[in-house]
Amino acid sequence: MRIKISLIIKWIIGITMISALSLFKPLGALFPVFYFDYAVRWGIVVLAAVSMIFLIYAKKIYNNYLLFIVSFIIFLVVTRLCIDLICGRNVYKELNANSTYFFVLLVFPVYYLLQSRTVSLDRMIDTAVFLTILSYLLRIFISVYYAVFEERIFMPISLESAPEDWFRNGVLRINPPCFSIVIIPFCMYRFYTVKKTGKKLFFVMTMFLAVFYSACIHCSRAALIFQVCEIVFLVFIKEKGSLKQIGIYVISGTLIYFLLKKDIISKIIFMFSRSNEEYWFSNSSRFMTYPYYLKMFLDNFWIGKGFLRGEELYFTFDSITGALSDVGILRSLVQLGCGMLVFYVSFLVRSFCTGMKLYRNGNETMRILIWGISLSFLLTGINVDCFFAVYVFSVPFCLAIIEHARDVSTESRRR
Repeated sequence: MRIKISLIIKWIIGITMISALSLFKPLGALFPVFYFDYAVRWGIVVLAAVSMIFLIYAKKIYNNYLLFIVSFIIFLVVTRLCIDLICGRNVYKELNANSTYFFVLLVFPVYYLLQSRTVSLDRMIDTAVFLTILSYLLRIFISVYYAVFEERIFMPISLESAPEDWFRNGVLRINPPCFSIVIIPFCMYRFYTVKKTGKKLFFVMTMFLAVFYSACIHCSRAALIFQVCEIVFLVFIKEKGSLKQIGIYVISGTLIYFLLKKDIISKIIFMFSRSNEEYWFSNSSRFMTYPYYLKMFLDNFWIGKGFLRGEELYFTFDSITGALSDVGILRSLVQLGCGMLVFYVSFLVRSFCTGMKLYRNGNETMRILIWGISLSFLLTGINVDCFFAVYVFSVPFCLAIIEHARDVSTESRRR
């Protein structure tokens, strides 16, 4: 019996999605390998490489832009590792800590599934949303369980890219799932494409779950503000002042009022007040960390400083400590140089131009998806680098979706 390559690729992507969303980690007691992030990350890289081999064998890789951008990122990473090796640094540890850059290889199997119509765009997004909901609920359960019983469970999940003492206002903070960076544009796109009211309500409730998680579990002011901005922006460009838009604003405003009426607005304002020592300390550390790492980037503009480790990952001034992980896209720029700036600029320009092509061809709903993805990466990039372990798995999916949308736009114009 001949096994289809498309079926193999489909299974590989499914397994990697479940792994990246930490849904295998509760099985760590039975299969300890799931507890080790390094093992999971390298497993994803190996599966991506296997899928690449199958696609090369079948001659299914045919997008020049994706070939260029992926080759360019891999070239930057390998070049930097070679330089560090020559300088006598421990390349093995650097490679383990930054293996997530190789996740970009997944863009080819994802793009293949979309272009071959093996998996439709809607189906892929629905799968990502459903698995992300499961991951959200698992993380909420872990945090609530600690609040009730003061005992940690599934620690490998709560410690993902986070310190052991990561608490705020008594809440155990847990980083969000990898697709949380694009959950709003995914849900907004499907809200406008599905017909049934029940399905529309499902995607609306998913967006509220994402906002709730950012506010109450992740306890991230930036993520909360960014998600609200994304919702407002995407509704605005879709509805353009229609009665339907006014209705959406009224309903959203009513829901927000009931969610926030217990003095939460004043609490959010208080987050930025100097009298709030915890949040003011966080604000101050960020304000001082950006100039420090910006200078480091400018001093090593062309090839970067290299993959930082240990104390190099932190900036200390008096009693204030900042981290490289808190300076957004500067993290990649500092480590790999101006080449990563080329990637980010090309990504934003490509997504903007794709959105304009879709608009001219009358596909406004897909334009929401593409511009929503680019806005999400742009806003999140202020605080967290999209190649940071928390979000990096979503990068190849977003690149593949943008290229697929570009191809759809080209096909529509030919007709």
